[in-house]
Amino acid sequence: MKSKKVLLVDDNAMVLQLTEVMLQTLTHQVTAFSCAEKALEHYQSNSAGFDLIITDQSMPKMTGVQLATMMLELNNEVPIIIYTGHSKHEIEDQIKSDSCIVLEKPFNLDQLQEAIDSL
Repeated sequence: MKSKKVLLVDDNAMVLQLTEVMLQTLTHQVTAFSCAEKALEHYQSNSAGFDLIITDQSMPKMTGVQLATMMLELNNEVPIIIYTGHSKHEIEDQIKSDSCIVLEKPFNLDQLQEAIDSL
């Protein structure tokens, strides 16, 4: 398994930290943001610096789908995982990219690895 540079976004500090630890356990390098706007700002100046984006769907000011759409406009090749505690199908209907998948919460280490491998 090749280590990836991951941009991780979640407004919930506990979920952000837990997901970051899970990704590090899987040997990935993680840059984490608790604010979607700050993550987008960072990505705009560094879009080639990431192999994967993982974001929560439900965040204030900007949803995971909105964030993913803007990031795909900057780099339409970057794979994106959007995770949610709601219906995965509603989000899948909003996504217009084959490089974007939805992962339902709660997820464990194996499910996270499977999602990453599927991209």
